Amino acid sequence: MRYYLRRFLRVLIGFTTLFLLSAATLWLLATSSPGWYAPRFHPEAAALGETVEYRLTEEFQKIRPDNEPWTIRLREDQVNAWLVHRLPEWLAHDAGWTWPDNFGIPQLRFSVDGADCALPVAFEDLTLVCRLTLVPSVTDLGVHLLIRDPGLGRFRLQLLGQERIHALLSARSLPPELKGMNIRQVLGSVAGDVICESTWNLLDGRPIDVDAVRFGDGYMDLQCRTGYVPRPAGG
Repeated sequence: MRYYLRRFLRVLIGFTTLFLLSAATLWLLATSSPGWYAPRFHPEAAALGETVEYRLTEEFQKIRPDNEPWTIRLREDQVNAWLVHRLPEWLAHDAGWTWPDNFGIPQLRFSVDGADCALPVAFEDLTLVCRLTLVPSVTDLGVHLLIRDPGLGRFRLQLLGQERIHALLSARSLPPELKGMNIRQVLGSVAGDVICESTWNLLDGRPIDVDAVRFGDGYMDLQCRTGYVPRPAGG
């Protein structure tokens, strides 16, 4: 009898230890930031963010041959500098939207597989870094963003399943900006896609069409075409 009791206790202790180690590992992975997430706040980064914004504006406003393809390359460090130093101001000025206090600074990492995105979100008693990978393609409907590999910190959420993720987030007090959203909206879609406009008009009426979005290690290429607006007869 004692033999079986000791054996049972060993098995119980083993399973308990394994469970605690697994839970600790999961918590550590979920609450830690991805290794590449490192916003730069020094003055050089601020100047870089302003420079890339001016360059984008200049490239888009250039007078070009009608519908002739042109390409602009954006480096990862340029985009991340803009996200740190210019995004909140740009949203407030151009989009009329204030950056939520619960949101941290988003950062991107470019590779041949797409763009890895990370955004810290402050909950009631902790901050989690939500991350996902965007794989873009341009179709007749617009810029099609395939969203894959969502995660919290260094943990892949797809390992849990959508119902468990929803239960996890529902158990916490969400920021006001996130309340009322379903799990797909909170994480930008756990598994799915988003379609964005691929055409917009400049102030003078000329259309800009995005024909392709390509990624490499540390950079992103945008291939576009600028349309032409003919002057009215007699103008």
